[in-house]
Amino acid sequence: MVHRGVLAPLPAPPSRYTEAGVARIPEVVRRSWLGLLLGSLSAALLLSAVNGERGLARVIQLDTELELANDRNFHLVQEIDRLRHDLKMVRSDDATLERVARRHLGMVRPGEVLYRVRPRPEATALAGPAAPGAPQPDRVSPER
Repeated sequence: MVHRGVLAPLPAPPSRYTEAGVARIPEVVRRSWLGLLLGSLSAALLLSAVNGERGLARVIQLDTELELANDRNFHLVQEIDRLRHDLKMVRSDDATLERVARRHLGMVRPGEVLYRVRPRPEATALAGPAAPGAPQPDRVSPER
């Protein structure tokens, strides 16, 4: 720098170290320690809100479980209504009572002959397992 015609030395750049040899904290960090602290706290709270015990992921999981439970409850209520209707029909309708007695208890009227045709083993193996809730084939025990 030239000053009145005299060449003056440039000021030395600020040292990173104090006279004791300890590193000085940069001015930007010193001024924004509160900002860094608040940022770190905000990040921790956000992480907790998403993944914590009561976080967003847990809320989504519980919502899915609730939806599945409601669906199961709905199907159970429908099945209960169907069974109540069947019970009412058995108690009030003789033809329904006879059909249930013949199908589930193997009853026949006097003079009737009951023939049961067993399916071939390969036919049942090809068919695979029955769907849940599907009527099962009648099983005849050797005592009858």
